[in-house]
This record gives sequence, C-alpha cells and structure tokens, in this order.
Amino acid sequence: MELFLWTFLGAFLLGMVEAIFGALKDTLWEGFSWLTFVRSHFLIVAIAVILFGPMRVWGGWDVLIYVNILD
Repeated sequence: MELFLWTFLGAFLLGMVEAIFGALKDTLWEGFSWLTFVRSHFLIVAIAVILFGPMRVWGGWDVLIYVNILD
C-alpha cells in the first residue's frame, strides 16, 4: 500500500510539473487555448491537494469550492 501511495504521489507531482511548464509554453508561444485552460484548472486542483491534503480535496465539494474561488 505504501509503495502504491508513493508511486501515485510521484506521478501526481510529475504531472503537476508538466502542467506548469506546458501551460506556460502554450501561453507564451501560442496564446490562449482550451488545453491551457484545462491545464490551469488541473494546476489549481493540484495546488489545493498539496495545501489542504488529498483526503479533504478529494471529498468532492472542496475541489469545486477551491476552483471557483480561484477563477
């Protein structure tokens, strides 16, 4: 179980780093796109997970609240 959690956390962090650089690249070189928009929302949820803990954010409503506050 612990190995699964560390693997999931590593994949999650790599995805977050990819989202940050991907969103920056798309915004700087190509202007606004829907892909950048989706990535920025993923990034907001990822930051919420790091700040408030995965169990609280994955509760469901918290994700909607955090995304709506930051939009």
